[in-house]
Amino acid sequence: MIRVLTLFAALISGALIAPPAHAQACGDWRAEVWDTEVGPMLTAFVCNPTEDGYGVFLSVQCFGADRVNLRYDAGGSGDGDLMVAFISDGSIVREKMVYEAMDHALAAYPPVDGPLITLLRSGSDLRIEPPEGFLPGEFSLTGSSAAIAEILANCRG
Repeated sequence: MIRVLTLFAALISGALIAPPAHAQACGDWRAEVWDTEVGPMLTAFVCNPTEDGYGVFLSVQCFGADRVNLRYDAGGSGDGDLMVAFISDGSIVREKMVYEAMDHALAAYPPVDGPLITLLRSGSDLRIEPPEGFLPGEFSLTGSSAAIAEILANCRG
């Protein structure tokens, strides 16, 4: 019975987005196909390993032709709209995000030509300051412009 419950929990936890399984996938931005609740989806992402070996992830996927699905997976939990600061090269973009409990991530759906995606594509390093209860994140933006451009080229309305 415990084996069945463990298998069920593992299936549920990876049902929505299955980020890279190993810390060696972390570092610079890249684009690759992830399994999602709607099937395989090209995803631009970066991660920073944590002591537990999992890591803090930031990912971008298509959400129609003019928006993206931006996810920050940094542990924690919350309710309602939460303000998150994205800081790079002296610029700060504050984005309203919502905690999506099913995959334990903060999510936002910003426009592809908005200030947040512009910041992600143009800076050198990124610091994310989420609300209390979530891990802050620090990422390189090396390769972000090319990885995000690759997914945007495949977005459809």
